[in-house]
Amino acid sequence: MGGAINTVTSSVTTRAAGSERGGVLLVGNLPEGPLVGGVEVGVEMILNSDLPSQHGLRLFNTARRRDPSRPLRERLGYQLRRSLELFTQVLRMRPRLVHVKATVGVNYWQGASYCLIARLCGRRVLLQLHGGDLDSWYSGFGPIVRAAMRMALRLPSEIMVLSEYWREFIDGLVPGRSIHVVPNGVRLELARPRHQADNELLEVVSVGALGERKGHFEILEAAARLRDRPIRFIFAGEDEFGGEQEALSARATELGVSNRVEFAGAVTGPDKWELLAKSDVFLLPSRGENMPNSLLEAMAAGLPVVCTEVGAVPEMVDTGAIFVPVGDGEAIAKVLSKLVGSPREREKMGADNRKRAEQRYGFSVVAAALDRIYRQGAA
Repeated sequence: MGGAINTVTSSVTTRAAGSERGGVLLVGNLPEGPLVGGVEVGVEMILNSDLPSQHGLRLFNTARRRDPSRPLRERLGYQLRRSLELFTQVLRMRPRLVHVKATVGVNYWQGASYCLIARLCGRRVLLQLHGGDLDSWYSGFGPIVRAAMRMALRLPSEIMVLSEYWREFIDGLVPGRSIHVVPNGVRLELARPRHQADNELLEVVSVGALGERKGHFEILEAAARLRDRPIRFIFAGEDEFGGEQEALSARATELGVSNRVEFAGAVTGPDKWELLAKSDVFLLPSRGENMPNSLLEAMAAGLPVVCTEVGAVPEMVDTGAIFVPVGDGEAIAKVLSKLVGSPREREKMGADNRKRAEQRYGFSVVAAALDRIYRQGAA
């Protein structure tokens, strides 16, 4: 891996020498402070790899603190300024490839506008799609908006997705497009050795934004069914939209399990790896996912997994996971009740997950795939 990131600014970040002209321009989000989201973690890993020195890669940083109270005029003005900055940067740098990262919501349309700017400048453009609810987000609109979304997918030269599930989904929207499948990666070397707990209490951890999408309310239903079992639940994450922790706390009190549930808040960096090392089971009963970094990190940490078959999750795990139906707290409770008394099964599942992470998802594997795509432009 390469050295540390030099700087993070509101516009362009560079790492390593790289030529002033040509190379790769990465358009993505890298905020200051602890990194939580999958996009920003991915950007950081790219910048800390050998890709910047190999390809003269530079970052156009789209990070901005979220503030729903901003008036619409201010938001539009900001986006116009950023678009002009990108246009100027592309003209000055003339990269052989512009790599745009985008998720859902407003960011999807921002990514589309950045693709359009780069194509108007005659550049090869790679759009990488993130966002665990892209399919349900698309299906929630009427025909006009859906048509606009499909049109946006025709702006880039190529599209990159994280799994075969998402390749099939995008291919169904815009048949015939060039689509690369490159998974998220994980820093395997950051995982801590597992702690050997002396007590019989099963520590079950869930990492991710609090709320319905990650299945936290179903976890509480499961906790209520497991009152007589030595299990404690740790929710590591912040509200997805606002008010979720308060609602979950109220529901836990209503079910009589508030003493069995800990809200740890956003846990990042070494603290996150330490939390995983102290846990016994990773629980992710999501209603929708793309390719969750939290699951990759749990696999790297050697944890057994209980999860739902959504998005790319079934492609990520094999013998190291037990699947439960979406929205089924009773099924979660049955699986966890079984795992409480099965330490050897948990150990084997965790070892299988670690091996799978090493073989498929170490960031060196991902960087090699990105290197091949980047070099296509050079050829």
